[in-house]
Amino acid sequence: PDHSKKARHKLLRTYKALQGWMKLAPPTTRPPMPLVFLMLIIDALCRLGAADTGVAVLLMFFACLRPGEATSLYESDIVRPAFKGQPFAINLHPSEKGLSSKVNVSDESILLDSKETPYLGDLLDSLKQGDCEACLFRKDYNVMKKEFETAQAAVGFKQVRYVMYQARRGGPSHDRRLRSRTLQEVQQRGRWVTNSSLHRYEAHARFSKRSSRSQSCCAKRGRCS
Repeated sequence: PDHSKKARHKLLRTYKALQGWMKLAPPTTRPPMPLVFLMLIIDALCRLGAADTGVAVLLMFFACLRPGEATSLYESDIVRPAFKGQPFAINLHPSEKGLSSKVNVSDESILLDSKETPYLGDLLDSLKQGDCEACLFRKDYNVMKKEFETAQAAVGFKQVRYVMYQARRGGPSHDRRLRSRTLQEVQQRGRWVTNSSLHRYEAHARFSKRSSRSQSCCAKRGRCS
């Protein structure tokens, strides 16, 4: 801590060199995953007998979860609605289990209220096996990652390649493109503390461009109706 960038013993010359390098070679971010590619990969996962991984990827997109957050959910973290017509909710990083997010926040609530996936809560609920202390998904991240890569290869697109984390990037851009959530709502849902963090994820213009290309590509291949 004494040598951090705001501390009095910081390594000034090293810090300045790093700043200069980042100006010459600014870091790049992975593009958001369009919904059409997400659904094609989920379809391939289901055909490969990995429907639970498909549900996990769908959750990353529409609930804006990191892959590690989705794969570490407990059965008790999926909260059923108290009244009919209300959406399911996720209690992320429950404090009673001593868990917290990367910014040390516990008990973060996320409503599964996307109009395009009203069935998502029921899908998650169907994965429960009656053990509230057990993980909702019985596979670890590495197994899901391998299944995701296999499904993506089965889809057959050669010019694009995604990782699961890009589902989290796709959700905010998708919501902003359809204007289903305000920028503030997107920031709250993604749990970004600063606007600069949000802007790295919310890129609906770039998302629209890639969505148009993917839909055109799918139409040529006869994969979209």
